[in-house]
Amino acid sequence: MKTSKLHTGFFITIEGCDGVGKTTHSFLLAESLKKKSLDVVSIREPGGTKTGELIRDLVKGKLDVTPMAELLLFQAARAELVEKIIKPALLTKKIVIADRFIDSTIAYQGYGRGIKIDNIHILNGIASDNIIPDVSILLDLPISKSLNRSKDRDQKKQRTQTRFEDESIEFHKKVLQGFRSIAKENPARWNIVNTSENKKLVAKKILNIITAKLDKTYY
Repeated sequence: MKTSKLHTGFFITIEGCDGVGKTTHSFLLAESLKKKSLDVVSIREPGGTKTGELIRDLVKGKLDVTPMAELLLFQAARAELVEKIIKPALLTKKIVIADRFIDSTIAYQGYGRGIKIDNIHILNGIASDNIIPDVSILLDLPISKSLNRSKDRDQKKQRTQTRFEDESIEFHKKVLQGFRSIAKENPARWNIVNTSENKKLVAKKILNIITAKLDKTYY
């Protein structure tokens, strides 16, 4: 897929299966970078815009939808997010931290749902305007642990939007395999961090990775 680097900002994505700590570590990383007086924009997929949040409610709820329709809903939310939030932020030299982006679509709808990955690449390119993250962090955890964490989180927060979490363990194994394959194919962009360790230690590892990348390409 043709990529675009027509910006002066820095784009970070935090990826992984449900329950690995993406939201937590996206927040902790943003807070750490803000303490360094850096201008940080935090986003999540799907979401981040009015349209995106409406789509989020649809795809994460009990919607009975085909895999292709699901894929296109995610891409619609992404297109809005890219045009309204991501591109303006990157063009003004901000650091963008995304809780999920194009690679989640490949892992979930490609490896998980079985949609042709070549077709997903085409749609990803259109919706993202061919913007590729500068660095991606894969938060890695065995499926049994990540699903337990996810269920505990949903119970504590009384969440009812659990359509993906309710999928079979085989589905989640395919998704994890997908993420690992994606990361292996592009080691220059990806860093894998095991999140079974202490949260503060994991956050420190992520910050060290990002700081090193920023020192090389951003400042």
